[in-house]
Amino acid sequence: MTLDYYYLGCLMIDVIDSNEFEPDDELFRAVKSMFYKNNGPHYTAFYSRNSDGLSVDWSKLTTPEQSLSRHDETYICMSSVSVEFVQNAIKELFDHADLCIVHEPTDINPAHCLIKGQITQGMAKQFARVCRVVLTR
Repeated sequence: MTLDYYYLGCLMIDVIDSNEFEPDDELFRAVKSMFYKNNGPHYTAFYSRNSDGLSVDWSKLTTPEQSLSRHDETYICMSSVSVEFVQNAIKELFDHADLCIVHEPTDINPAHCLIKGQITQGMAKQFARVCRVVLTR
């Protein structure tokens, strides 16, 4: 993993090259209770309600417990998909898929990433089928 450091006043910020996601890295997605059906996330949990992309956390920089703790009590589970699934499997299943993962840390979440691109209903259903529930509360 390549880390570059930039200084803003007295604050040092590390920037991770987003091309350095490993295929076996996991991406954690918090799921609200209303999107949790039959012991797993409903496919609607994988639609982006944010025009910037689908919000996930990178497993190299956090744990499922830390990720879920950043969400309020309406979020009842943490699901996980592999980077390989996003970068390769979705593209093989859907010819028009153009998804990319971008590391976009926030002040409170250094592991925050976005899956950018148009996630269709069919793609969201594939996310729901292959995701693993890694933590519930």
